[in-house]
Amino acid sequence: MELERFLEEQASEGNLESAGLQFSLDLSKAADKLAAFALPSTSHYLLKFVQVAHHLRADVINVKIERYRTVVRFRAPRGGSLTDSESIHRAFADPLAIKDPIMADLVSGLIGTVSGENLETLWSYSQGHKGRRVYIDRKRQFSIKDFVLSRPLDEGDYPFAYTLSVLHPRTWKFWQGARRRAAAAKVLEEHCRYSGVRIVVDAKELESHPSSELNIHLRTTQWTENVGYVHTCHAADNIVYQLAANHEVPCSILRPSLSAYVVRAHHVNLWVSSIRANNSLKPDGNSSAAWMLQFLNGEQNVSMRYVPKRVLLRTCLCLNLQGEAAEHPLRIKIVRAGVTVLEQAMDEHAEEFKAFQGCVLLFAEEELETDLTGFQVIQNQAFFAKIRSYQPLLEKARRYYENGQKLIRSYSEG
Repeated sequence: MELERFLEEQASEGNLESAGLQFSLDLSKAADKLAAFALPSTSHYLLKFVQVAHHLRADVINVKIERYRTVVRFRAPRGGSLTDSESIHRAFADPLAIKDPIMADLVSGLIGTVSGENLETLWSYSQGHKGRRVYIDRKRQFSIKDFVLSRPLDEGDYPFAYTLSVLHPRTWKFWQGARRRAAAAKVLEEHCRYSGVRIVVDAKELESHPSSELNIHLRTTQWTENVGYVHTCHAADNIVYQLAANHEVPCSILRPSLSAYVVRAHHVNLWVSSIRANNSLKPDGNSSAAWMLQFLNGEQNVSMRYVPKRVLLRTCLCLNLQGEAAEHPLRIKIVRAGVTVLEQAMDEHAEEFKAFQGCVLLFAEEELETDLTGFQVIQNQAFFAKIRSYQPLLEKARRYYENGQKLIRSYSEG
């Protein structure tokens, strides 16, 4: 009855009226195949549905982590293979043969809900009066049913509505539920703050990382007698933001405040104090993350005045060109469909990427090979070629910095 009750609670999707086409499968008999999709933790299935939402071009993902249920909802303009019962059934029957990356994420996510922490899983899709649901019960029986809703979805939003509901066991051991809820929230916090889609967890939006996060490895902490611990952030020399095109699956980052920067020569964004005569200060590295900021829309530099606070981008390159920070090897951050899948210093390849010394490279990508979970990037020749492909962007960033320095000097002298 949990399934039927949940459908009745979905006010935006109406009530179950009649069932149509049905498929079923015993997941316990496919244990060997499903084992290859084992996720790093019992909460990582949430990341898979974040990735599904990105691929379907959702704007917002709503997550509710409750005592006995975890629910993920989003609306999207696309459906694709995820709305086809036969495709879903074939994918579960032979998950190793899946070619569609969106279907692979869906199957991996649903398989990830099959654990001792969960009792039942419901994944439902609705469009207009029609819908489809995938149900995994307590005996690990998998079934798909088409259904008709008594009233259509609310208008004025994307036509496709998706809902994941995972039911958890009721127990007097309250600390187990608290631990599970904390672990679920932590997984989203740690892996989704570069997400291109807004994520709302328990009515509170998960904030994108600020630009200062790129230089977090350079942050120092010192103890002073009168103040206590003092954290010192390092300001980059230039941060270049390559804006995402409409057809791309982006990542995101928060740009610094407009109040801390001034625009010169139409598109050169300079830390405001750097143009003052006899300036002896430097950016704090936190609210003012860099001496200058560069925003690229296609091949054109643009003013930060025309860029929203939460920047949707395909690439972000942070340059540290002066002092000790310039001696650090390249660091990379890779975001796949809203989930950070790799954060690594390229120490072992420092010589190969010497041109990138002192840089931090953040980029969204969907093509590099991964393991079956999709969370482990395989560092093969394609991986290294992808990094080298950002050499032209590095050269643009250096030229921008050199031109910006001239503007700073000219304004300081004047």
